[in-house]
Amino acid sequence: MKAQLSKSWWFLLIKGLLFILFGGMLTFFPRETPQKMIFLLGLIILLGGVIILGLSMLNKKDNKDWGGLMTFAVIDIALGLFIMITPNVALKIVTILIGIWALLVGTYQLYSYFTTAKEKRKGSLSLYIGLLTILVGLLMVINPVPATIFMTIIIGILSLIVGVMLVGTSFKVRKMGA
Repeated sequence: MKAQLSKSWWFLLIKGLLFILFGGMLTFFPRETPQKMIFLLGLIILLGGVIILGLSMLNKKDNKDWGGLMTFAVIDIALGLFIMITPNVALKIVTILIGIWALLVGTYQLYSYFTTAKEKRKGSLSLYIGLLTILVGLLMVINPVPATIFMTIIIGILSLIVGVMLVGTSFKVRKMGA
């Protein structure tokens, strides 16, 4: 097992370097990275729509529901184009939706905390996590652009840390086999 693990040390190294590259992009280019990622999301949705449209046209004789597939494809194409043409607007919308989700999750966490018996909630972090989640959700809904940049930097820093840890682990695993 040890020898087998030590032979794949390079996998951990490559993964760590990719995390460092990704984290560096997010940390040092926090304004540009989300826009590029949302553009790529739009491109993926657009290409998926084009593929579904082509398949629905090719299978229209065999598939009775080809009209439904075509409608789905047209919606995907329109959404993909919208995201690609207006990445800033799409990014704001996505950030606001994530903010609304965070508000709902935080509210549920608070509800769960206060409906749990006092004896069982002793030592629980649910109250603090719920409040923090609601605070982050409010920030994302009220002011989505700075919230997106802030979250991008945080994710970038965490990715850098994980990348460095993976690179270090890869060398330790390599030494185990030597």
